Amino acid sequence: MKNHISGIFIISIMWLILIGIIGYYLPRKISRIFLLFVLIVHSWGASSWISMKYGFWFVIFFILFNAILFYKIDDKINRKYI
Repeated sequence: MKNHISGIFIISIMWLILIGIIGYYLPRKISRIFLLFVLIVHSWGASSWISMKYGFWFVIFFILFNAILFYKIDDKINRKYI
């Protein structure tokens, strides 16, 4: 990974798959807390990098995208429990 940037994408994809699997198999209440925590941490981590490269408004749009995605997935998952 020192000379090739593609390694970070492989690790990122594996991490996202792991988050999805953990979130799916945890009990419902714990899963919601875990996924909200992951949303907040990833938004903070990515926004610190995005703000240096692209500026404030890209961070705002990124966090908005993450929030919409979180609630869309939450609605889809909770529809089967209602």
